[in-house]
Amino acid sequence: TEIIERLSTLPDVETVGTTSSLPLANANSDASFEIPGRPKPTPGNEPVAWYRIVTPSYFRVMRLPIVAGRALEGADHADASLAIVVNRNFADRYFPGEDPIGQRIELGGDRLASIVGLAANIQHFDLRDDEPPAMYLAQAQFPAGSFSIVLRPREASAAALAGQVRAVLAEVDPLLGGLHHSIGSTGVIGTGQQHRHPKGLGGFHDTFVIGGQVNFLQ
Repeated sequence: TEIIERLSTLPDVETVGTTSSLPLANANSDASFEIPGRPKPTPGNEPVAWYRIVTPSYFRVMRLPIVAGRALEGADHADASLAIVVNRNFADRYFPGEDPIGQRIELGGDRLASIVGLAANIQHFDLRDDEPPAMYLAQAQFPAGSFSIVLRPREASAAALAGQVRAVLAEVDPLLGGLHHSIGSTGVIGTGQQHRHPKGLGGFHDTFVIGGQVNFLQ
């Protein structure tokens, strides 16, 4: 989008990405699927996983470790074969004792997707436990109706970067320039509640998030 392109050109921004579901933000979706070659599950007993739709740069912004295979890439575009990244708990539950890389799952509408990467488990829902099975889908292949923008700053202060972002939003759409901006400590996401650093995300503490609010996590 124009906003993402404009934000990526800001001198104080290192990387920009998007996600349909932010960690600790209480906005999550799940989906059922089938695994080709296995017996068809009875209704209500299909495998299920949480999912989030992201751009390839999301992994770099959040410093989300890929422990096997690869992250999503620009080559995973709308006309390419469907590619997904799954977390370790997904692999352990649905492909125990097997290499998950290269395995395929069938999503809704008979869409076959290949697992290209294995991501570390993170504390996406709360800080008590690792999340259950989850998968990351490419924004270009599974367009999200709404998403949040995440930015990794270089050396800019929270106030300075918030001003730059606000200016870009106002130039693209004057209404966006009026979004509420809050600057908080580690883990402030939308609700105004404060959290400790969630396990598994090395970049969560210094990521700038644009959603209904703009928050600088430091």
